[in-house]
Amino acid sequence: RAFAGLLNEEVVDVFAMGSNAMKAQGATEAEINLFVNFINILGGRGTLPKSLEKFAPVLNLVLFSPRLQAATLQLTRQIGRMLISKNPYMRKEAAKTLVTFVGGGSALLGLLNTTGKAKVEIDPRSGDFGKIIIGETRLDIWRGYIQYARFAAQMLAGERKSAYGNMNKAERGEIAGRFIQSKMSPVAGMVADLWRGETYEGRPIFSDTTGFSKAARDRVLPLAVQDIIDAMEQSGVNGMWVAAPATLGIGALTYVNDFVKVKQRIAREMGYESWDDIDPKTQREIQNTN
Repeated sequence: RAFAGLLNEEVVDVFAMGSNAMKAQGATEAEINLFVNFINILGGRGTLPKSLEKFAPVLNLVLFSPRLQAATLQLTRQIGRMLISKNPYMRKEAAKTLVTFVGGGSALLGLLNTTGKAKVEIDPRSGDFGKIIIGETRLDIWRGYIQYARFAAQMLAGERKSAYGNMNKAERGEIAGRFIQSKMSPVAGMVADLWRGETYEGRPIFSDTTGFSKAARDRVLPLAVQDIIDAMEQSGVNGMWVAAPATLGIGALTYVNDFVKVKQRIAREMGYESWDDIDPKTQREIQNTN
């Protein structure tokens, strides 16, 4: 409620500032309404088609935030309409948004990749496409647009690239099914997982008691908390800081590898912060004896 209240206040403030500037430049009522839609879309409040508006409660049960997904699809068209508007303030805001989002994001990824602070995958068939890769954690700064680009590339090629760089053939029906499942609500996603007997990531649910409990946990805890827990399981306390951007709305995903978890636990029991802090000779001795 506090977040929703803050968002509403920000929306009103931005509208008041923008509409006053637009009216001073002779904006029409249609242009003001276009600016209102732009603000709502930026806040994740897209407009559902009129034929689906009456089914909004049902869509909320099946899909994860239908209005947010609608806003993601509508933003590019909205910016295009604003760029060709006759109102200079509207054109400036659209251009600023486009340059900040696309230019700023691309510059950040390029800088991190060049300096070696993180890796960036440029193959659109990979699940890591366009993400910032730090250790086993992936950060997605693109508000969900990368998912659509990856889906289109995999559907066209009929193959996908694994996190370890292997290229695998994939059935287009499976690609489409997984994409649809990624857009499901927590409840609908849980039903799909139970039907398939494995999670979206491919982890079996019924192999042991922890499988089902983790699947249930993933539907109850906030997404940001889940991301931070996974990062800490994989990389120890330091993983918390890597996944911390999840609290700001940035997508975070950590590949939890059991072998890596065991090595990290052994390192911490020996007094090291991580496995990489142990010298290679001691690492080999541990691997040969444990």
